[in-house]
Formats: sequence, C-alpha cells, structure tokens
Amino acid sequence: MCILIVKPAGVKLPPQQVLKRCAHRNPHGCGFATADKCFKSLSLSAFTRELSKVDPSEAMIIHFRYATHGSVNRSNCHPFKDEQIGVAFAHNGVLPIIPYQDKTDSETAFIRLFKPIIAKCGLYSAELRDMVDTVIGGSKFAFIDDNGNIKTFGRFIDVNGVYYSNLNF
Repeated sequence: MCILIVKPAGVKLPPQQVLKRCAHRNPHGCGFATADKCFKSLSLSAFTRELSKVDPSEAMIIHFRYATHGSVNRSNCHPFKDEQIGVAFAHNGVLPIIPYQDKTDSETAFIRLFKPIIAKCGLYSAELRDMVDTVIGGSKFAFIDDNGNIKTFGRFIDVNGVYYSNLNF
C-alpha cells in the first residue's frame, strides 16, 4: 500500500530515516508537491536531492508509491499536477475506477472526475466533496493548490503535526 504524507506549512519535514523507510516499503516511485513545484521520480536519491532544495517550512504533499494500477514509471508516480487549475493531487488506496491507457486509478480519477469540478466550482466546493464521497471508500486524498493551501479527504494519522495516510513504513 502506498503512503501519502501531508506536511502543513511551518511543520518540520519527517526525518530522513522515515522517508527512507517509506521508500523501502513503497518502492515504485516517489514525489512531492508544494505551491510552486511538483517533482516525481523513481529514484529516492533524486527525490531527496530535490526535496533538499525546497524551503522545509513550506506546505507540501509527499507520496511513495506501491503500484496497483499502471506500470512502474515516472509518469505514474504521484502527485499529479494540472497547471491550468493550479492543483496537484495524490492518493493512497484503491479506487473503484477503471484506469485508461497505462494510467493509475488515481490519475484517472483526478483527470476525469476531480479536475473538471475543481475548474468549474473550486477546490473547496460542495460539488467536489460530493464527488469525492462517491469514490473515496477507505482511501485518502490530498490536494495542494498554487497558494500552498492543502485540502485532504479521509482519515489521516497525526504524528508531530505531519499527517500520514497509514503507518506502513
């Protein structure tokens, strides 16, 4: 199972040993998104190098992938960002969605379900909440916009102000 980490602004990043354990248990890629950067990689060293360039006080979402849908490649790593709506998205869990082409269930949901609603109604709209409620099940979702605002859905575990989708690390 993947792990999704939500780090609010002003909160310390998880320790390097925690990030390494996350990558070890979820070896199919990693990524993070802040207000102005979205980075994805199959390499923990590249991930760590890029993360070190980010102001650690910034809000961010971090994801370590364990592949369930879609092949193991960089494009299937989370987060998925759409520049037009200025929002990045990451997910932990399995969705009742048929992925298209070689995409993940997460990216399929983002492109086909969430992006059109966010573009029309906004990230904090009742319409998005209603759509999320139809597919979320036991999953966890995190969105971050170009202003660094984070919106989550699902139950996360708070460890020192950082929110984890599970403790699978």
